[in-house]
Amino acid sequence: MGIMNIVEVQNIIVKGFDALWRDTKLEHVNNTIDKKELSEWARLSITHGQSRAITFAMAAKRGGFVSVQIFTKTDIGQGRAITLAEKAGKYLQTLSTGSLVMKPHDVVVLNNKASDALTTTETEWFQVNCIVDFVFID
Repeated sequence: MGIMNIVEVQNIIVKGFDALWRDTKLEHVNNTIDKKELSEWARLSITHGQSRAITFAMAAKRGGFVSVQIFTKTDIGQGRAITLAEKAGKYLQTLSTGSLVMKPHDVVVLNNKASDALTTTETEWFQVNCIVDFVFID
């Protein structure tokens, strides 16, 4: 059940997902892509939670989540974006290794609204997010 650290987990998720994802251009946090000519694209981000001690032997459990934001041009329906989000979730779930456990994925349809307030601004992108929680021993 090997102990892992944040950098190792980050590398497993990023490298593993990069190797599998061939459907759209993929943007990473702090690394933007040119979207002018694209009709769809995705962004991968990883958020780590706080460490929680699980034994007196200094082992701890850390959780977090991976988000793959799927963007498609508006007015093509939500089907394509949801299909890509489902595929992203299945890919992420295959990355469990050592003490890293990827949980089942959730798909959240965000639409193309910049805000849900009364003064809503529409954006040029329709967005659906795939979110996968994970845990590992560090």
